[in-house]
Amino acid sequence: MGLHSILAVTDLSPRGNRAVLRAATLAAQHRALLKVMHAPADFVASPSTGIEREMKQLAEAVRARFGILVKCVADTTGCLRAVAEEARWVDLLVIGEQQRRSSAKAFFCRHPIERLQRLVPCPVLLARLEVFHRYRRILVAVDFTPESKKLVRLAWSLDTGAQVEVFH
Repeated sequence: MGLHSILAVTDLSPRGNRAVLRAATLAAQHRALLKVMHAPADFVASPSTGIEREMKQLAEAVRARFGILVKCVADTTGCLRAVAEEARWVDLLVIGEQQRRSSAKAFFCRHPIERLQRLVPCPVLLARLEVFHRYRRILVAVDFTPESKKLVRLAWSLDTGAQVEVFH
């Protein structure tokens, strides 16, 4: 399974930009288009001031560093539905790890990443750590559906040198 386009979502924080760097690494390896999109940490739309400029600077820095085609997504509202809509057109969605909040809303409404996973048709890669090297190990959770088979193929294609483990 080849990657032709990757969507990286960031809130422009160092933690959020991990997703962009991981996605850029993968895009360079697969010669894929990288799309970058802004979304607040909780995916709740908010008025944006200067976001477009910061996103363009980030895209230019990534393009220069990795030598890949980078496109900024025009929608900067960052709401969950906007991210899900944009993810319909890519092969992989990469997001950064967000701080978990212990609240009644989080308990009953689920964490935003969990809600996003239910809305998007493509695989979601959660970038938790700084990008220093290629993957050494990849864990794939499967449930023996046809989609699981695609996830395993995707995992093998992410890094041919990585050890891929399948978990049911």
